Amino acid sequence: MDESDLTEKPKKQKLNEEQDIVDGNRKCLRNLPEEILQYIISLLPTKDAVRTSIVCKRWEYLWTSIPNLDFNGLDPANRKLYTNVMERALVLRECSNIKQFTLTYYVVDEVVLVSGWISAAVRRNVQEMYIDLNSLSYPFSLPHSLFTCVTLTKLELGMRCTLKLPPTICFSNLKSLIIAYVTFWNDYSTRKLFSGLPVLQELDLYHCNWKNLKVVSINSAPKLQSIRITEVMETKNPGDGCQVMISGVLTNVAELLPHKPMFNNLLYLAFDVVSVYIDSRVLWRILQNSPYLKTLKFTEGTRVAIQREDWILNPVPPCFLSQLNCIEIGSYYGDEKQLFAVKILLKKAVILDKIVISCLPDFVGDLKKRVKICEQLLKLPRWSKNCELVLV
Repeated sequence: MDESDLTEKPKKQKLNEEQDIVDGNRKCLRNLPEEILQYIISLLPTKDAVRTSIVCKRWEYLWTSIPNLDFNGLDPANRKLYTNVMERALVLRECSNIKQFTLTYYVVDEVVLVSGWISAAVRRNVQEMYIDLNSLSYPFSLPHSLFTCVTLTKLELGMRCTLKLPPTICFSNLKSLIIAYVTFWNDYSTRKLFSGLPVLQELDLYHCNWKNLKVVSINSAPKLQSIRITEVMETKNPGDGCQVMISGVLTNVAELLPHKPMFNNLLYLAFDVVSVYIDSRVLWRILQNSPYLKTLKFTEGTRVAIQREDWILNPVPPCFLSQLNCIEIGSYYGDEKQLFAVKILLKKAVILDKIVISCLPDFVGDLKKRVKICEQLLKLPRWSKNCELVLV
């Protein structure tokens, strides 16, 4: 017998065994219940989930019922393929609901298509929607149905263009709204937007353009717990820009005269852009009307304009007496006005559990300066006996 025949037989036997295992796995996978197969497919990226339709006849439409759709059309080379996948995903879906819909797209001349995709997601009772549209250089109108979607609980919208809003806006179940890079169209429509948020809890406005507006009023949001407005700091004339007015809901019209609006659901308040003067009357008014505030954060630090202890935070905001348990202060370098602000906070916040103070990056490696700052802070009297001072 030829020696080569002896070596070939074990190889062929091994290949046959491996093929049997593969065939067995395929058979086992195909025999799984449809619910399990759908769950497995739902764990794949959307483009790969669509590809499973060619595995076999039974798998042809399984992907159409996955709860999350994530489409990224930023690659110009694959735009046609991307468009076809989008159309198939939404047309073949029939009555299956969408939990999460993510659309990232470099818009050239497909405005009608994009609007159609968003409308299709709304018709399928979408709960969370993330829209990021690029290259738009002209005013853009999103489908009107989006702004009255009753199933939507979270909306993230990023568009580097002017957003035209419809006359009717009511997000009856929206709890989280994030808007980035948008230029608002006019005062009236923007006011309508921020007046149609009855259960909103989180509002984040990131690098939006307010040039077309004089005043923005954020009201009729009785459940609001967190609001963040991030802007690019530019040199402007004092009279330029837009005034942002944040209003709560008054339970009694008679309260309107002696009091400012209340923020009864505000638990966390952060000032992220510039250093805040602790003796600002605006800050005092906000704190006075945030009775359940638990965390107060000054990302870029806090200081006083004038070192007069008698009238700063006086009368003491109610939250300082019963709720506020954490204060965070950033960009600290220990000058007299910063130290005085910390002194006031430690004296007024009577149930404080922790105050976290972060030094400027230049101080992190300078042990001598850090020791000096630490000694200064430790000498300050703390009204709350349980207050922990953390220097980072």
